Amino acid sequence: MPRRRRYPAGRTGDVINFYRFHDIEDPQWLGQRMLDLAEARDLHGTVLIAPEGLNCGFCGLPEALDSFIQDFLADPEFAFLKEAEIKRQYTGRDHYVFRRLRLKVKAEIITFGEPVDWKANEGRFLTPEQFHELMQSGQVVPVDVRNDFESLVGSFKGAYRMPLEKFSDFREQYTRLDRFKDKTLVTFCTGGIRCEKVVPFMRSKGYENVFQIEGGIINYLKKYPDGFWEGECFVFDDRFSVDSHENQGRVKPCPQCGQPMFPESRLEQLDAETLESYELKTLGTEDLICFQCKYREEFQPLQGAANGSEQSERFSEKELESLDNRRLRL
Repeated sequence: MPRRRRYPAGRTGDVINFYRFHDIEDPQWLGQRMLDLAEARDLHGTVLIAPEGLNCGFCGLPEALDSFIQDFLADPEFAFLKEAEIKRQYTGRDHYVFRRLRLKVKAEIITFGEPVDWKANEGRFLTPEQFHELMQSGQVVPVDVRNDFESLVGSFKGAYRMPLEKFSDFREQYTRLDRFKDKTLVTFCTGGIRCEKVVPFMRSKGYENVFQIEGGIINYLKKYPDGFWEGECFVFDDRFSVDSHENQGRVKPCPQCGQPMFPESRLEQLDAETLESYELKTLGTEDLICFQCKYREEFQPLQGAANGSEQSERFSEKELESLDNRRLRL
């Protein structure tokens, strides 16, 4: 397993994520073109590309990411990508949060398991402001379409958490939403990519009032860090989670099984059905708990967590190996 690569002394890196559904004739060629641009700027991350589009995440020094963004936005081959759709986060980490740079060519940029007309999603996006207003009015049912391990870490207040071990399970579980068919449903995931398949899929099944948050959870939290979000937000790099202000979260990988361990106080925000299904109980202490194997560990606050910085040795090598090999699936 590659060891963490550090930035120059005194420097920290940022993370960018972006995706776009777009018909791509030669995914291998175009993916390699993006990879070459990233390599030239000394970035780490993943280019995931398929005939249906592109899904990327990179980390690096801020100026390197700035140059990289300018590079691909100026390239006619990537004219379908829009700068406004790039989501950027400050990490406060002194090392690359992705361990390598790699290209993955797949059949789908997010695995759903059956063809979905993503073009039918046009006009189904709500801005964070529109969603926030609906939440204030109580006239909406937020639907969490992320995996179980993500939604346990944090979710919107009052959200219906779909029971998903992996994203493609949604195809078998969507009928659970029949009870809300006459209501306005707003689906959400980390950055929005999963909802771009969920919304047209649900519309094909007869759901009319179904939407998604433009830019996903991350975009909402940038506008409303003290809004309707409860808990932390799971992220797919070695930060593992961030709080609503983009500071380093408290969630970490369980050294026993690799699933997320989250602060025990999060249990107070979970519904009774969830607590019962995972046999979780609040014991009145601020421990970290793993819902998968019930492993417990005394919570140790991070130094400097309040301003977004943190100790570079937050994870042991054993925990990082668990993180890289964890049984977490999209």
